[in-house]
Amino acid sequence: MDPFKKQKLFTGHDGAIYALSEGASPNRFYAGGADTLVTEWDLNDVVEPRVIAKATAIVYALNYVRDQNLLLIGESKGGIHAIDLDASKEIKFLVRDIAPIFDIKYSAKHNRFYSVSGDGHFSTWSLENLALVETVKLCDKKVRALDINPSGDQIAIACGDASIRIFNLESGKEIRRIPGHEGSVYSVKFSPDGKYLLSGAHDAHLNVWEIESDYKLIHSVPGHNYSIYSIVFSPDTKHFATGSRDKTLKIWDANTFEVIQRLDKEKSDGHKNSVNKLLLMEYQDLLISCGDYRSIIVWKALTLDPSPTLPALRFGRLEGEGN
Repeated sequence: MDPFKKQKLFTGHDGAIYALSEGASPNRFYAGGADTLVTEWDLNDVVEPRVIAKATAIVYALNYVRDQNLLLIGESKGGIHAIDLDASKEIKFLVRDIAPIFDIKYSAKHNRFYSVSGDGHFSTWSLENLALVETVKLCDKKVRALDINPSGDQIAIACGDASIRIFNLESGKEIRRIPGHEGSVYSVKFSPDGKYLLSGAHDAHLNVWEIESDYKLIHSVPGHNYSIYSIVFSPDTKHFATGSRDKTLKIWDANTFEVIQRLDKEKSDGHKNSVNKLLLMEYQDLLISCGDYRSIIVWKALTLDPSPTLPALRFGRLEGEGN
């Protein structure tokens, strides 16, 4: 039995959708894209989204800061909008340069957020006063993605020069440079148990790096037919999902690194064009994907192990476990 099934289709954006973020409640999430709109979606209502903000350019990055009910929006002209969701207004517009902001991640441990841009920069911002702390030029090509490890002390950066950079967030210094792929790296993701870093790139390969062995490459496989744009893990570290320019999503076994299920247009009524971003709604066993065809698809995680003598393993947790 296939572990995932299409549950809902959301339409409402007038252009490609590039960014997704969790929302303030378990049934809500945010989306943004080429039409410059940032929308809030209710999983219980497939009719109309609520428009949160209208950016001044294409929206490439979203990050919800739960501690302050703040939404950070990165756009193609280099700006970051900080939206106070309690007051429903923008409280600051941050600009370092005119290069696109491709990703934003927040660290509660350091009360800072981090961004990467199309001119090769990695920037650190203070959440307390919404100001730039430091910016570092990593390469002469686009820097696409970030991820912070579970302990909150390291950040991985996907670079256009085919490398992955690891920074210590306490010192702000680069501690490791990994020659990652053949071509631009588009996605990086730490496993929830902190043992592995996964990366996907223009070369369509999925690479697995063992952290305790100084980021040693332990597995590499052609994961898709084209670039891998997004990776998300299940919280129990047993499975992960990838999204690609080849219009498909894949569900993987995190122990064997083998594909469990392929979600495409023909067999799964999936995306017609590139899959740009994935979001895991862990408390509802839902996987959300967005792409170039102005659509958002909600996938329901069904029982992966149907054996009646064992607990039913779900994408987010064991069925019957608490949140």
